[in-house]
Amino acid sequence: MAGVSATRMQLAAVFTLVDAEKCAIITLGELVGYLRREGLRVSAFRSKNSTRETEKARRALADIFDHVVEVMVAWDLHGNNSTTLIDIGRGLRFLKIQGCDVNKVIAEASANCSLTDGVVNLKEFVKHFSWHPLEPMAELSARYDTTKLQRAVVMGKVR
Repeated sequence: MAGVSATRMQLAAVFTLVDAEKCAIITLGELVGYLRREGLRVSAFRSKNSTRETEKARRALADIFDHVVEVMVAWDLHGNNSTTLIDIGRGLRFLKIQGCDVNKVIAEASANCSLTDGVVNLKEFVKHFSWHPLEPMAELSARYDTTKLQRAVVMGKVR
C-alpha cells in the first residue's frame, strides 16, 4: 500500500488548524478534537489514571501559592518554561504535603500530560496542576514571564 505524503507547508497548515490555543504545542486533546471535527471516529480517550492524588496536591499548593504559575516558576530550575517529573517530585517532597502520595501524583502527571523525555511544558503543567480557571496561553505566558522576574518572592513562600 502506497503511503500518502505531505509537504512541509501542508503539515504546517494542519498543525495551525489543530493548535487551538495557538501556542506552538499540540496536545492529545487538541488532536482528538480536530479529528472529531473533521468527521473521523476517535475512540473515547480517557486518562489512564484518575487525578485523586493530584487534587490533594492542588489544594495544598493553593494554600501556599497565589497562582499555579508560581509553582511552575519554583520548579522550573533552568528557566526554560518547563520542568521535569523528577523536579515536580522533589518540589512536592520538599513541601511535605500531608496525606499526599508524591509517587502517585507523578504517575498521574505522567499519564495525563503530553511529555517529552519526562519534561512537562508550561501549558501541560498548568492544565494538570491548576486550581483555578485556565487562561489563554498568551496571557499565561505573559504571567509566567512576569512571575519569573519575581522568583525570589515566589521562593520565599516555600521556606
